Amino acid sequence: MTAVRSVLRGLAVILALTTACATRVAAEPVTFHGLEFPERFAGAERVSIQDYEKSRPGLGYSAGYRRGEMLTTVYIYDLGQTNIPAKLDTPPIKQQLERAKYELVQIQQQRGRLESRGEFRVADSRKQPRLMCVVFEHVRHDRQSFDKFACVGSAKGKFLKMRLTMPHRLGAVDEAKGFLKAWVDRLWPSAA
Repeated sequence: MTAVRSVLRGLAVILALTTACATRVAAEPVTFHGLEFPERFAGAERVSIQDYEKSRPGLGYSAGYRRGEMLTTVYIYDLGQTNIPAKLDTPPIKQQLERAKYELVQIQQQRGRLESRGEFRVADSRKQPRLMCVVFEHVRHDRQSFDKFACVGSAKGKFLKMRLTMPHRLGAVDEAKGFLKAWVDRLWPSAA
């Protein structure tokens, strides 16, 4: 029970930091840890920028994007670690995926039922896997249903995490995969 309370306190701190660290959305690209967050990307508009680094070094930065009913948050952070591996099948990356799944389950189960819909990877043009992803269907108490995605990888020597949420409907998973693939193509643009 103490562990659950500690986790819930930690999630409350993250939520408070998210609110406290919000900055006005700049009308031009912004760059954090070498990752450029454009104002518009793949049909999505950037709607938020978060700087967690000021008050919690290691938590990095994020940018939120909206494309229709799809909301995406892209995070880049290092947790104070160096030498973050680029390969997905390494303990640090796997741990971050487990952490992302845990956070998603803890937050969403309080708001309804959450069911795992599987895992997938997103590869670059050379077929090198760059993101490991999980997808859940979240059915809220009011019976509205959403697809929730959590993806983790490594870019620019930092952890890269993406969370997507969109109404559950036919084609939603393919739309999300397309958006994730656009990010992968941006970060690893050529087969050279």
